[in-house]
Amino acid sequence: MKKFKDFIKKADLVTFALIALLGISTVFAWTQLTRTSSNRPTHPVVMVEDDLEDEQPVFSPIEPPVVAPVEPEVFLVPVDTTNYSVTTTFFDESSTDPTALASSLFFFELGGGKYSHPSQGMSFTCNNDQAVNVLAPLSGVISSVVDDHTVRGTIVTIDHDYGLQTVLTGVYDVTVAVGASVNRGDTLGVTGLSRMEPDAGNVVHMEVMRGGVFVNPEDVIGRSVQDL
Repeated sequence: MKKFKDFIKKADLVTFALIALLGISTVFAWTQLTRTSSNRPTHPVVMVEDDLEDEQPVFSPIEPPVVAPVEPEVFLVPVDTTNYSVTTTFFDESSTDPTALASSLFFFELGGGKYSHPSQGMSFTCNNDQAVNVLAPLSGVISSVVDDHTVRGTIVTIDHDYGLQTVLTGVYDVTVAVGASVNRGDTLGVTGLSRMEPDAGNVVHMEVMRGGVFVNPEDVIGRSVQDL
C-alpha cells in the first residue's frame, strides 16, 4: 500500500512537470506568433503594372557627336587687297610668246652690272602703290625666315599639307618666326620695294612648290588644295 502511494506522488510530480512544460511552450509559441503577425502589413501590397514598368531600367541611346565637315582650303592671293596687279609671271621655258617670256623675267642692276633672272613664281603689287599686308595663302608652319637684303629682301617660307610649300620674297616688317603655325589669311608682314623689280613699287613675290618642284601659282590660286 505504501509503495502505491509513493508511486502516485511520483506520478503527480511528473505529470505536473509535463503540464508546466507544455504550458510554457504554448505561451512562447503564442508570443512568437503575435510578434510575427504585428510585423506584417495590415493591408496586402498590390504591384500595379505602372509600378513594375517604373522599376525597369531605362536605356537611352547615346547620340554620336555631330562633327561639321571640314571644308578644304582654297589657295589665296598673298596680298590683303583685291585692287592688285601681277607684275611678274611664272617663267615657262616651253612658251613661244615673246611677251609672256619678257613678263616672266627679272631685269635688275647690281654692282654696276645688269642682270636677268627667270621668275619661278608671281609678283603682286597694289594698284595704288601702297604697302599692303602680305598674307599666308594657306594654313601651315613657318619653316624659314631668311634676310637677303642685297637683292631679294626677307624671304618667308611656309610648309603646308599635301606636300605644298610657299616662298614669299621681299616681305617687310615680318611678324612671324620659325616654327610658328599660321592660318590661311594671317598677316606675315607688308609689301615693300624690291631691287629685283625696281619699277613695281610695293611688291611681294610668291613661289609655290609641290614635292620640291616649282609650279605656276596661276594654276593653284583660287583652287582647293585637294584638287591640286
